[in-house]
Amino acid sequence: MEIRDRIKKFVEKIEKYERKIKENRKKQEIIWQNEKTKIPIILNKDYEEFKNYPEFNMKESFYEPEKMLYMQLKGVINYVSEYSDACPSIRFNFGTGFIPSIFGLESEIFEDKMPWLKKHLSKEEIKKFKFDDFEKIEDMGLMVKTKEYFQIYKKYLPEEVKIYLPDTQGPFDISHLIRGDEIFTDIYDDFEFFNYILEISTFVYIKVTEKLKSILNEPLNKSFHSNFYYIDKGGIRICEDSTTLLSPKHIENILTYTQKCLKYFGGGWIHFCGKAEVLFNIVCDIPEVCGINLGNPEKYDFKCIFRKINEKNKVYLGIVPRNENENWKDYLKRIYDLSEGKNLIFIPILKEGEKSEKFYEFWEKLQ
Repeated sequence: MEIRDRIKKFVEKIEKYERKIKENRKKQEIIWQNEKTKIPIILNKDYEEFKNYPEFNMKESFYEPEKMLYMQLKGVINYVSEYSDACPSIRFNFGTGFIPSIFGLESEIFEDKMPWLKKHLSKEEIKKFKFDDFEKIEDMGLMVKTKEYFQIYKKYLPEEVKIYLPDTQGPFDISHLIRGDEIFTDIYDDFEFFNYILEISTFVYIKVTEKLKSILNEPLNKSFHSNFYYIDKGGIRICEDSTTLLSPKHIENILTYTQKCLKYFGGGWIHFCGKAEVLFNIVCDIPEVCGINLGNPEKYDFKCIFRKINEKNKVYLGIVPRNENENWKDYLKRIYDLSEGKNLIFIPILKEGEKSEKFYEFWEKLQ
């Protein structure tokens, strides 16, 4: 069977759940009103007919749009069923080097892992950039590929599957990628330059995102993301992984640039990995932050997380840890009670042998 035929098989399966996906979008939309409601639950289900479908490595997928589309659909298909509240979406999977490519940086493309930048820019090279250099941003770096890949994707995709933004990171993560680890000494050695690279990274982030949204026909203030989320209250995701490495004083400075992006797109949600409770608390106090996703949720006390989330009217998106040896019914009941029945798009942890059908039915009864 050719790759095109396999893509069509994925699409046919998704189209069977057209009505459910529309219901899911409404369900996720309501959660952003920060009131008690039915909490969406994102569940995984293995389809026997797709188990033996082949894989393409990262390098093959990067250079061939149909293979990239195929692998994206292969990743999302198991979240589409009558027992999942997912809003299926896929992206152009070019890695974290997407926006750095606008600055002329190239990524090394690997077979077994995501792309990574070949080099960084010196202070002198960065200082040469002017805001006018990005006037025709659609013709720069990997933006050129998005137009080509978009046309291929649209040939196959049904209305129910949305295309979301490539990995656009965020102002400080972009700055770190461009400059490298020297940025952490720039904070002390040349604060004026440090703020300049943040300013130009913020400018490019906004310009790239605005252009991509026009290509994808996505509203500025709403978005899809991560294969299954619909965000009705904010048009962007911002990564703050590099920000976790800084002191609170510097975090607050950096988040002024994050806030500028959030304001432009009517709000958005924040992602970061590691254990960064200080960052979490600061982010929760930003009015334009509508949601938060933790890359390492196992490092946090979710009694505290949900207390803060509900106090500040944010939405938590993602996995909530399950206690060791915790019965699945006790797990679901505990998370529902902690959330108070609001502000959560929940990805539960299923163990081997546990069925998504049972999880979904019990979750519905809890509400």
